[in-house]
Amino acid sequence: MCLFYDLEQGYNNVSRNLNENINKIAKYAACFILDENKRVPTNKLIVEYANKVLSVEHCQEAFELYLDSLKGNDIAGLTISFHDNVREVKKTIKEHTKHLFQYCGEISSTTLLIHSDFKYKENEDDDSVYDIIAEMESFLEVLSEKTIERKSKELLAFTTILKYKGLEDNNIILVIPASKIKSSWDNFLFEIYVGMTRAIMNLDIIILKSN
Repeated sequence: MCLFYDLEQGYNNVSRNLNENINKIAKYAACFILDENKRVPTNKLIVEYANKVLSVEHCQEAFELYLDSLKGNDIAGLTISFHDNVREVKKTIKEHTKHLFQYCGEISSTTLLIHSDFKYKENEDDDSVYDIIAEMESFLEVLSEKTIERKSKELLAFTTILKYKGLEDNNIILVIPASKIKSSWDNFLFEIYVGMTRAIMNLDIIILKSN
């Protein structure tokens, strides 16, 4: 019998005792570790910097230093921008999409991914950041099971990072908060790692400083 597992692909590992169970199995079996990420063969720099987010200390200062390192290293195929409000974020999404359309000649090879923390509402009467971005109905199309493999040629496909886990696209536009909102630091950083490693060629990271 062969057992394949990836602890990084699961949430709440501690509460489900995954490490303990794997150690019991490994005690009586041969183990082979496959530790090279093959998901982004054409842009290994994105993979390299995505891996670094997993080792960021769980505090705001360390996360800000990580973001500064992304911006300061002029990484090929990666852009990063900071914005003060959702209106600026929506404008930047359109600008990046227009640029990628001119570069690729079509829009179906680009996907917009939004951090799940942006679905959180501080007040029930307020729209979440995700909801506000989704209001661009004439420009965006929410991905579904039916459209996941056959995206529109006219509209930009979008969903949350977690719903796109396991998939990839040539170009990813990633919208993340400047600090965690609802998630634990572990899940907040891991979701950013997942979002970054969805990109095969180009990654545009759009950071919202506040709601």
